[in-house]
Amino acid sequence: MQDRPAALNGYVSRLATSLALATRDTPAPPRTTLEAAVLLADLSGFTALTERFSREGNCDGLVEILNRTFGVLIDRILEHGGDVLKFA
Repeated sequence: MQDRPAALNGYVSRLATSLALATRDTPAPPRTTLEAAVLLADLSGFTALTERFSREGNCDGLVEILNRTFGVLIDRILEHGGDVLKFA
């Protein structure tokens, strides 16, 4: 979305930003109820995995695993019109 303020990236979904921008000249934008889902993902054994890669001096290997794993999740989310707001 071209006119999405950069300050909102990572904090507000594209849909929420679109709705806010579409009604920005309205004194009190209408309330809207939307169906939503939140995905919390955890990698089992992550601490042990990071310790192993750290001992081996292979941080690139860890990054590759994370990119591959989360890349699949991100692709599916985007395919269904979702947003990824942040990783923690």
